[in-house]
Amino acid sequence: MGMDYIPTALAVTSLCHDMSLYDVYGILTAGGCIAVPSEKKKKEPSHWYDLIMRYDVNFWNSVPAFMEMLTLLGDKGSSAVAKLRTIVMGGDWISPALVKKLFDASPDTDIFSVGGPTETTIWNISHKVSPDEAGAAFIPYGKPFPATSYYILNSHRALCPIGVSGTMYVSGAGVTGGYIGDPDETELRYSEYRGARAYNTGDRGEYLENGEIRILGREDYQVKINGKRIELTGVENAVRSYDPISSCIVIKDEDTDKLIAVYTSDKEIDEAELKRSLSEMLQAYMIPQRYFRIEEFPTTRNGKIDRRKTALLIKSGAAAEAAPAAAAEADETAQSGSLTERFIAACREIFGDDSITAEDDFYGIGGDSIAAMKIAAWAKETYDAEIQVFDILNAEDLAEIAALIEGNV
Repeated sequence: MGMDYIPTALAVTSLCHDMSLYDVYGILTAGGCIAVPSEKKKKEPSHWYDLIMRYDVNFWNSVPAFMEMLTLLGDKGSSAVAKLRTIVMGGDWISPALVKKLFDASPDTDIFSVGGPTETTIWNISHKVSPDEAGAAFIPYGKPFPATSYYILNSHRALCPIGVSGTMYVSGAGVTGGYIGDPDETELRYSEYRGARAYNTGDRGEYLENGEIRILGREDYQVKINGKRIELTGVENAVRSYDPISSCIVIKDEDTDKLIAVYTSDKEIDEAELKRSLSEMLQAYMIPQRYFRIEEFPTTRNGKIDRRKTALLIKSGAAAEAAPAAAAEADETAQSGSLTERFIAACREIFGDDSITAEDDFYGIGGDSIAAMKIAAWAKETYDAEIQVFDILNAEDLAEIAALIEGNV
């Protein structure tokens, strides 16, 4: 990923995310410049556009979701992408659909998929994306950097053949010594392989014919949402601590990228009160957005909770429950079409939840900065209303956000 130009980067990645280290040290080491968004507008795609155009930003480094937000600006987003000579995305899945948008806007831009667990280094594997992959089923994880090795091992710690999935291990210069103050987790994750210290990433992967690696997802109970790693067992313990819940599992809905808590209890619970309790123990992005009470969990042959069957059970039940309500709401919106109703319809699509109403709390339905950016982009495209992400994040409920939009039309 060598650069034959002096880079100017937009520091869009939060300093608490390890990807931001390259925005600072990588760019400055290369003799480049950094355009830093203002504190109040740092999550506004329209502000990113202004900075890209004003300072001739030519290097972009972020999770894919942020780039997706930039493309939602329409023609302005395409103009911004066209200014970029290099786009680096990591920390989450890169969709071929996003790749197509980027190459449509700027065919000559170099696009890279990068990865690397925090326990090793910022990046230690990469793939240069080609325009042909815009129609592919997936974007490869890539090949390891020099002085780094990736091994895909089976349960016997033997190398997997091409096309056979296994656990991904990393060894090389960037592998850290372990977790400070947590020897048990260090012993669990770190080991020796072929005479070198290796880290068990917890990811499943497979070798491709060309020697690259395809990442398939997590093998344990860790998930990623908007580039943030979440340990599901920690969330489950928090939910389980709430009386009268007796057992609980938390699953990630792959369709909506949201967390769902499934629990058993001897009586119904107050969902709002549960969320308030969880907010005292968990970060906002770790709190499940939907809750389902069931009589008992399906189990595996050895008596453990069957997560796969539970997820299928919840998915089929939720779909059946939501379908008639969604149809009725869609018909009502089509007939009246007020701004608030159109906004709520848009929120249901953004959050993937047909039960959302104007009285819902933004954070309670899974709102975060990325969802706020989508709402701001929708308001701009639909009503040409300039809404600040900061204001969305500080609104009490969706009705207040709708009023903000209406006040700027």
